[in-house]
Amino acid sequence: RIEKFFMNDRQGIMKKQKSIYAMFLSRGSALPLIGSLFSLFLGAFLGAFLSYQFTVYLKAQETKVKREVLFDMLREELIFIGERVQPYEASKVIYRDPIRLSASSQLLDGEMLEYKKHGELFRALLKFQVAVYKYNDLVQTTNLIQNIPTISATAHRQIYENIHRSHQDVLNVRDEVIKQLTANKKEG
Repeated sequence: RIEKFFMNDRQGIMKKQKSIYAMFLSRGSALPLIGSLFSLFLGAFLGAFLSYQFTVYLKAQETKVKREVLFDMLREELIFIGERVQPYEASKVIYRDPIRLSASSQLLDGEMLEYKKHGELFRALLKFQVAVYKYNDLVQTTNLIQNIPTISATAHRQIYENIHRSHQDVLNVRDEVIKQLTANKKEG
């Protein structure tokens, strides 16, 4: 009796399952369902894809505008670097201000410059940063060491020549950076 009950129950479930399948497959009603599901999936995928593309486009536009602002800012900062070191006088203290720039580090942060498109500018900016770091180290050391009252005339002259040479290196690399900024501005 129990076996008969389970057999009837199993047959009943199978009949219900068959009737559900038959309902979807009969009279072509499965095609509209599949078409609706496909349309829903395609619409969601297309919406997500277009949303992603629009986000990428907006990010690229924002980066381009930010890059142009930083190019202009760096050009202005580079112009303010003095052209000459004061002439040497043994009786005079050699004092120079360190060079402080903000735009170059923001351009080199990895988001503003594209290595393929701005490779030469990137290289020139790195060379410029190295020259400025060396110059600033020398300037700070010189500004501190002159407080020692027993600096010989030879040492004083040598300090001046080192600063002059380092300043000239900064100016040479600065000119290269300005040239690259101008070239990249023309390219857009």
